[in-house]
Amino acid sequence: MKILELNPGILRVPSGRGKLPDVYDRIRKIVEEIRSYSVEDRFELGFEFCKEFCLDSKVLDFLIDHVDGAFISGILRGLRFVELRVKRRLNYLGYRFGKGKVLIVGDVGNKLGYEMEGGEIVVKGNAGNWVGERMRGGSIKVVGNVGNYLGFCMEGGRIVVEGNARYGVGDKMIGGEIFVKGNARNVGRDMRGGVIRVMGKVESFGYRGAGKVYYWKDGEWKERDVDYYIYYR
Repeated sequence: MKILELNPGILRVPSGRGKLPDVYDRIRKIVEEIRSYSVEDRFELGFEFCKEFCLDSKVLDFLIDHVDGAFISGILRGLRFVELRVKRRLNYLGYRFGKGKVLIVGDVGNKLGYEMEGGEIVVKGNAGNWVGERMRGGSIKVVGNVGNYLGFCMEGGRIVVEGNARYGVGDKMIGGEIFVKGNARNVGRDMRGGVIRVMGKVESFGYRGAGKVYYWKDGEWKERDVDYYIYYR
């Protein structure tokens, strides 16, 4: 599915040239058209958009303010390094991210790094629920706090949270590593593999059959024993 096939009137606008208001009008038409698309289709359209336009900082800032995180993630697929300043909580930022580095300044919404495959995402702010869901590789660092279900069904990669994590850290985690410097609640429930470390207060541990869970106590790391064995086919 190509951007030009959907919107034949769109032309490539070189960076720094052309009438920016005209570019914005064309972007608005795209935004209106893709609202009903699936997350995967919005991601693919964002990648096509990045190839059709030579993005400058003004156009990119406009996109951040008017489209969702899945579309932005498609654009990020074609860039090696970028700094994003977000003013609203975008969902799906870093969806299927595979290479390069993204620095996000501001708070982000849910599903940061969903199905992430590689690269590095740094958030100088807070993040919502399901950070790193089904993540397979790469690294995520959140300077602030995160919501519920950090690393849900995570398969690989590394997540570092400098603040607190809410309920369900590493829920159904298969692989990878999670490090929470602050407090956490219900850690490791239904965990099947991977490693979790929590440096702050752990309010509760979830029942799990595998994986490693460590908590900080009396100046050293303590390992939490596996609660029961679950057979997974």
